[in-house]
Amino acid sequence: LSLGKASGEGWYWRMPPLPDAPESRYLYQMMAGHEFQEALKNLRDLRYLAYNLDEWTASLGSFDDILATRRKRFERVLPAIETSLAGVSLDWLDARRSALAERFQRIEESGDVTGLATAEEKARWAELARIGERLERHPDHPMLAKARERHRRLTGVLYWQMHADWPERRWREEKSLRELEGLVVEATQRRDAVTDARENAPLDFVDYDTRIAGMTQRVADVRARVAAAADAQDRLLQRLAIVELEKRKRAITGYLSQARFALATMYDRAALAETSQ
Repeated sequence: LSLGKASGEGWYWRMPPLPDAPESRYLYQMMAGHEFQEALKNLRDLRYLAYNLDEWTASLGSFDDILATRRKRFERVLPAIETSLAGVSLDWLDARRSALAERFQRIEESGDVTGLATAEEKARWAELARIGERLERHPDHPMLAKARERHRRLTGVLYWQMHADWPERRWREEKSLRELEGLVVEATQRRDAVTDARENAPLDFVDYDTRIAGMTQRVADVRARVAAAADAQDRLLQRLAIVELEKRKRAITGYLSQARFALATMYDRAALAETSQ
């Protein structure tokens, strides 16, 4: 007896129909029994597990392809990463930020409104300072009285403008310094992350290779054990069928013996009847 090739996979697996043979009619009662159905259920579960293991094996192969693609991409972009890291000096940028913060602190502590002035205001303030120095060389010259008065007014107006804009400029400066500090911190973290990735990526690739190879071997080992168990279960089903057929054969042999004995008895009776006549 051969169970043949089943149809479907996984939970869709079904036992193939029995062969079109005279002995098949004697198996239906056996197939409805608990022992056969339990063995058939075990075989179905094993086939489903084997189907899943085959799917996992294919998935592990895909992981190998993905890992190989990522390794090639990493090797391709690594020179650009090296160049980028070599061309960025975050230490200099952080030192520059510290210098700007210290300068702002000195300006704020001294109340120097010119420290946060615009470039145009600083140029005008410097020009007024030079004019003031020249006027101080002739403090008593009567022809320079109007010039000194005008200089005083222009200086006062410019100072008032810078003083009026001081709170807003100080707030903007503080905001810019906070943003700059955040950018420096973020850039430092990204540089460290890139550095770690550059150093650890080769080790990670090796680790993933090892893990995938180990998983592939484990799946293969389990697949072999499942295949052996499925073969054993298939042989069990065949043995059950053979035992049932042999039992039926013995029963039929007994029936034939009984029939021959009954037929011989009938012949004997018929012979005695003819003799008595």
